[in-house]
Amino acid sequence: MQKISIIIPMFNESEHIQRTITSAINAAVTAGLDYQIIAVDNNSTDNSRELAEALGATVVFLPDLKIGGLRNAGAELATGDYLAFLDADIEVPSNWLISCLNQQ
Repeated sequence: MQKISIIIPMFNESEHIQRTITSAINAAVTAGLDYQIIAVDNNSTDNSRELAEALGATVVFLPDLKIGGLRNAGAELATGDYLAFLDADIEVPSNWLISCLNQQ
């Protein structure tokens, strides 16, 4: 089974991170992909980290990096056949990855 690594930079995203991760997992399952969720925490002071970990995400703490650095750090830890990058405050549709894979 092919695997996708989904990298999500975050900073104080407790209001959104569960919805984002849950939608990413649903999209991976719908596409028939194994998945890895990597949340790269840029020094959050809320409970974003705990919420992401509760959903099975690997959380990496890297304070004081810009968004590109956070994404690159997540990509370095990725083990998937594919990489995807999401902002921490969005919800993707369940067919998101099917649509992407059909574009190859």
